[in-house]
Amino acid sequence: MRGLLARGCSGAEKPFESLGYKQALTVVRGEISLEAAVVSTQNETRQYAKRQRTWFHRDPEIRWFDGFGHSIRIIEQCTALVREFITLS
Repeated sequence: MRGLLARGCSGAEKPFESLGYKQALTVVRGEISLEAAVVSTQNETRQYAKRQRTWFHRDPEIRWFDGFGHSIRIIEQCTALVREFITLS
């Protein structure tokens, strides 16, 4: 962050509104502590993820799987879905 500001960025550029960047900028400017910035980033990231999840759940074409990507069961389900999609295309 300090390097970007030293290279001529003002902090008003659009990317500085991103999660994490805006908190880092406030730390560098001495407006909040590093600890407060971390907490703020964590909270805003959770809120953003919740909004994304709500938005994606409205899309009927998105297929949800219960589990994690490294699960053999999930890998098999995804593989079968891709094969089905390829066959229908």
